[in-house]
Amino acid sequence: MREDFCVVVPAFNEAPVIADTVRALHEAFARYELEGEVIIVDDGSSDGTARLAADAGADWAALHVVQHRRNQGKTEALLTAAAHTRKRWLVLFD
Repeated sequence: MREDFCVVVPAFNEAPVIADTVRALHEAFARYELEGEVIIVDDGSSDGTARLAADAGADWAALHVVQHRRNQGKTEALLTAAAHTRKRWLVLFD
């Protein structure tokens, strides 16, 4: 079973697409029987990205949404995700 990985999604003002992204990831995890986790790092968005992501994945225990108070850039988003998981492998979903 594939489970020791974390898909990292850095997101900045992605409100128009984040819910579809979460749903597509959830469907892929189900289709391929994946047991890893997904961390969306809202990098200081001002458009409600974090709320929309959390709402779209409310019924999915593998999804976690983390927020930066201000935009810090992709590298910091990756480091934040790494600090919030115990999974061995990080997969960047950009």
